[in-house]
Amino acid sequence: TSQTMKRVWLIDSGASKHMSGDKELFDLLNEEPTRDLVHIADEKEYVVEGIGRVTIPMGPLKCTLTK
Repeated sequence: TSQTMKRVWLIDSGASKHMSGDKELFDLLNEEPTRDLVHIADEKEYVVEGIGRVTIPMGPLKCTLTK
C-alpha cells in the first residue's frame, strides 16, 4: 500500500546526501530557509526545505542518516 511504501528506504552507501519527503520520519528537523538545491536526473532543481536526522530501524540495529 502507499502507507507501507512511505516507510521503505533505498539506501546508497556511496551517496553524499539522502532525502525524504515525509517529515514524520525525522527525529530532528531544522526547517530554516536554505539556499541549497537538489538537482535530479531530468535537470530540474528543487529547493531544500529542511535538514535533519532520520533513524531507520534495521532489525536489532539502527541506521542514522544525518543532513
